Amino acid sequence: MSDTSTIPDVTPYGWPRWLSVRTAALYAGQIDEGSIRRLISAGKLTAHRILKGRIAVDRLELDALAEAATTTPRLGRGRHR
Repeated sequence: MSDTSTIPDVTPYGWPRWLSVRTAALYAGQIDEGSIRRLISAGKLTAHRILKGRIAVDRLELDALAEAATTTPRLGRGRHR
């Protein structure tokens, strides 16, 4: 296993700091790209335009958003009795 401690912006698990919308959805787990785009549209995530037509999401911001979530899902939307 290679040592990633000298490479900035990479976790020991291999996730880069800046994620595409598709990669952010995979990283967040069980959500789709549309959900990431809705979070960006709602202002809950910041979209960074890295190149023309390319949007990147900060993995640390996505982590902070997930950790700050305090609401539970409604019944019938992933929550079972």
